[in-house]
Amino acid sequence: MRLSIVALVALLLAPGVLALQPLPPAAPRVAGGFTVALLAPVAGPTALAFGPGGPDLYATTLTGDVQRVPLTWTPAGPVASGAPSTVASGFAQPLGVAFGPDGAMYVSDSHLNPASGRTDGYVTRIDLAGSRVVVDGLPNGRHNTNHLRFAPDGRLAIANGNSNDDGVSGGSADAFPYSGALLTVDAAQVSASPAILRWTDANGSPLDAGAVAADPGNADFASKVQVLAHGFRNVFGVAWSSDGTAYTAMNGPDTFPQDAQDALFKVAPGTDYRYPFCFNQGSDAGTDVATANNPLFPGADCAGIPHATALLGWHVCATGLDVAPAGSAFGRAAFVAECGPFFPDPQDHGLSTQDTGHKVARVALDAHGDATEVDDFLTGLALPTDALFGPDGALYVADAAGVYRVAPVQAPAATVTVEAVGTQFAPAALVIPAGTTVQWQTPAIAHTVTTAASLDDARAGHGNDPLNRDGNPDTFSLGLAPNQAATHTFLTPGTYYYYCAFHVGAGMVGVVEVV
Repeated sequence: MRLSIVALVALLLAPGVLALQPLPPAAPRVAGGFTVALLAPVAGPTALAFGPGGPDLYATTLTGDVQRVPLTWTPAGPVASGAPSTVASGFAQPLGVAFGPDGAMYVSDSHLNPASGRTDGYVTRIDLAGSRVVVDGLPNGRHNTNHLRFAPDGRLAIANGNSNDDGVSGGSADAFPYSGALLTVDAAQVSASPAILRWTDANGSPLDAGAVAADPGNADFASKVQVLAHGFRNVFGVAWSSDGTAYTAMNGPDTFPQDAQDALFKVAPGTDYRYPFCFNQGSDAGTDVATANNPLFPGADCAGIPHATALLGWHVCATGLDVAPAGSAFGRAAFVAECGPFFPDPQDHGLSTQDTGHKVARVALDAHGDATEVDDFLTGLALPTDALFGPDGALYVADAAGVYRVAPVQAPAATVTVEAVGTQFAPAALVIPAGTTVQWQTPAIAHTVTTAASLDDARAGHGNDPLNRDGNPDTFSLGLAPNQAATHTFLTPGTYYYYCAFHVGAGMVGVVEVV
């Protein structure tokens, strides 16, 4: 999947294909009861994490760096208070980022291992003292060392993809139990003494993949790296619910079995899910397709392997995921980013690259943590690769053009407040009932609130002049003096774009949708 993602993102980010915008484009649509807005235009983000204490947002990117988005937190939510900046670079394709309890940043990546001739994964720790590799030699190949997340027990969890598509062709051999596995390490322990999986024996001779785990030279690695569960194909993300249950999403095979779907697993710690010998599609699929049909491993014993808890769809490219906090307005559910298919439909399902994926799916969970239904939650995305709940309880989604924030619609109120924070409106997008009063306020800098006929006009600073054009009372220009407020009551349903005449060059644009 490495090359396919890079190629697709390069296409999407080409000039004139998908411009980076300060406001959410018209395409993304979210389920009823929620709003979606573009928080920051980070190009090609792959994974998200909030920094220590939650003030700023960090994203790994397909350009090989880590971007920091400075945030100012307001009662209405965070607003980007500056442009994204690079805080770490030089990676090949970083796909995971997480912050430890001590504030250190951990980044996952993959590189060529000269000792094995393979593409193996590694994890780097970055702090004020510099950067150093803390885990290395993780066996993958066709896939990657993917997302990182700190588990409830404080250990750093690593989602490590498997080496090839079907266990036989298209890449290096799997090195069990570390291929296609969810692994955990004590971050402090490996920071003091790295965990390195060695691919040569005591004499310096290369080891076969099947002999790596048992080689005496890897006893230190085995003592530091715990296998939460293994026998997956390409596991990309891992997340925990409030009760401590782990979930991961697995990408289905590209070639065999051709009807395989991506699937969400409620992880049973210590379980070998037996891929590629077995590929259990879940209790609703009728038959374990690998057991019944896989000519590569006839007679494989697949009895007793836990079912996938939900089937996500044919080749949706499930990537990052998170589980809503207990009591959240998002309900008892897991949310899975699906970046979209990368291969032709082998079974002629009538699907194209726009018919499946390119969304965030919601998987409703019952009181036992098992899936009850799967539906589309956030659609119209380009290449979503991560979904993460923030410290404010909102859902943050990494897509090709930036990071979106999804939040519950607030109960209708007579007055809604928009803060002018620096040179940004927060929130930049509102959905309100007709008759609602919007109050704009600023602590220190003078602004204007000037409506425009379109989003392009607002970005260009072309306002409604004269006021109340065509007799519409919802076109106006208000002066906003320091430490004062200005208000307007919206009476007519419609979409109203506005900007600050003083700071439109800095992208100070907003929108109000009146329903």
